[in-house]
Amino acid sequence: VILALVPAVYFSKGKRNAWLLFSLVWFVIFLLPTFIQTSAFRVHQAYEHRMYLPMLGFLFFAAETDWVKNFSTEKAGNRIAALAVLLFFFVLTFIHVKTFSDTKSFLDNAVRTSPGSSLAHRNMGIHYQDNDLLKEAEEEYLKSLALNPHENDLHNNLGVIYDTWGKKDLAEQEYLAETRMNPANSQ
Repeated sequence: VILALVPAVYFSKGKRNAWLLFSLVWFVIFLLPTFIQTSAFRVHQAYEHRMYLPMLGFLFFAAETDWVKNFSTEKAGNRIAALAVLLFFFVLTFIHVKTFSDTKSFLDNAVRTSPGSSLAHRNMGIHYQDNDLLKEAEEEYLKSLALNPHENDLHNNLGVIYDTWGKKDLAEQEYLAETRMNPANSQ
């Protein structure tokens, strides 16, 4: 997209350089917070909703191209192209909305598309635990801990599973690990 957009703007007539600069600054300023990681927030996530506001800067930038400025619905080719783009995004949305049909579909998609996300595995573990699928929950919690050993509540949740299975020594180890890592945990 950048390889197409930059030359399109460069060769466009009547572009407003101040507007281009404003759109780039908008994009960068609203995108920057997604890259800031603190020690308290160790989850490395790329949430798609965090692109909505920066995307406006991209659209402002694209609006300075001759392609956009000279777009006219009077031409049949433009109408067909616009319809094709809208249809393409409609199909993408229709396919993607199935991800949100239920909790399991959502979590399956999260784990499949972000296998390196400790949060995705943690949430899948919670879902399994809530549905009494304790072996699956244990596996997801262990994957999450392997990805982020500082993830809160996982040791507690593992302790509960081990307690349920009667593995009191393992449960105690997990509870102690949780209280060392997260002393404010009231559980």
